[in-house]
This record gives sequence, C-alpha cells and structure tokens, in this order.
Amino acid sequence: MWWAIAMLLAGSYSDMVKDPAADAAEAAVAGEDFETAGYAMQAPGWLDALPEARRREVRCVTLADQVLEDVGGGLRKDSLGLTTAKADMLAARLTEAIMVENGYSEAGVTAIYNADFEAMSWQNQERSEAQRSAAMAQDLGRCRALFDSIDLSGGAARALTPVAGPNAAQCYAIVNVLADRAELASPEQRRIEAIRARLEKRHYADRGTGETADMELNDEVVRFDPEAFDALPKAITEPRRAACFAMAGG
Repeated sequence: MWWAIAMLLAGSYSDMVKDPAADAAEAAVAGEDFETAGYAMQAPGWLDALPEARRREVRCVTLADQVLEDVGGGLRKDSLGLTTAKADMLAARLTEAIMVENGYSEAGVTAIYNADFEAMSWQNQERSEAQRSAAMAQDLGRCRALFDSIDLSGGAARALTPVAGPNAAQCYAIVNVLADRAELASPEQRRIEAIRARLEKRHYADRGTGETADMELNDEVVRFDPEAFDALPKAITEPRRAACFAMAGG
C-alpha cells in the first residue's frame, strides 16, 4: 500500500502536485480503481478531520519515507535507525488505527497519506532551503520517539496514540451491519435491532436532535467499510464490538 507515496517521492515536483480531483475523475472515466478515485477527492478533508495526534503521526509516516528516500539518494547519511521494514511497520499500525477509528478502507487511509505528502510538498515550495531544512529537523525531532518505538519482533509501534474508543454513532454503524447480516426474524436479529435502537437513542442523547446529529449518524453509516473492518486483526475489532455492546447494555 505504500507504493503511492513511493511513486510520489520518486517523481518530479510537477508529478507530485497534480490535482487529485482531476486524477480521480480521469481514473473514474477510465474505469480504473473507482473506489480509490473517490477517496482521492475526499482525502484532504479527511486528513484535516483527524485528531491532532493522528495528523502528527501521519506526518511521521510521510517523513519516514522521505528519510529513506534521501538516504537512498545520497542526500542524507543518518537514517535515524529507520529501515524499509520499520517504516512499513509504522505505517501498517497507524493505518489499522485510522481504519478502525473512522471506518475507512485501506484505500481511504492511503489517500490520506498522499494528501499529507502533497500538503508537505506545497509547504516546502513556500520555504527557502534553510527554512525547509529547519522544518524537517523540527518535525523529525517530534517523530523520533515514535521511530524509536518501532518493534519489528513484536509487530508494533509502541509510541502510537492508543486507538480511541468508539462513540455511539460509530457503534451504530458497526451494529447496523450486524443487523443486516442476521437471519431475518431470528432471536439474534431482534436482539441486534434492539441494541441498534439503543445506540441511536444514545447518539441523539449525546449530540442533541437536529440536522447536524442526523448527518453525523448518516456519515458514520455511509463511510463504515465492513469488509475492511472485518479484515483487521481481531485484537482490534473484537474489543471495539464489545465496547459497542457494553455501551448499549447488550
């Protein structure tokens, strides 16, 4: 999944800053990877919507690839202890966290990384060489603890922000899929539907009634990708489902 950033790093600046909406439209017209094209158009907003801690971690993934590219190209000597395997491990763990917290597919998170790389590229165009170097050093300093926490043997990046617990709308989206999968008129379906109703009620109790609360609930349902969620490690998904059932008293 990291080929997208690698391709951008290897390309010219004109390649790096192509309009993602135009690229998405071209891909859609050509019938090539329509899903990723759609995510490319939405990803800049999705990046901004992430919590600040997650945005910083996304930037660290971008910078890890940049460091390795610079080392490979002879532009930098210090790899900060990074290897391709470590950079991939960091990106994989952060991807899982963003997927489960937001209901995104892997394509959606890849588009977020690409949006961050483009944002960094634009920022650097407005800076002098000295300013770019200072900004890079400052950002890498913030990322150093995260880089140092990558544990290949344990398959973890221990300094990543823990996965946030689900809110009622996110739980509603998860349980909504379970209700659709349950056998019609079965006791299990009736139980799931009751849980879904309690989660909906909890959402409106937390967020108030009105159009904004309606949109928040709808957005969680629309963007939740059940196949992507099911493909994540059970160590991530099972506690989240359990938290949702506990929230609903089910």
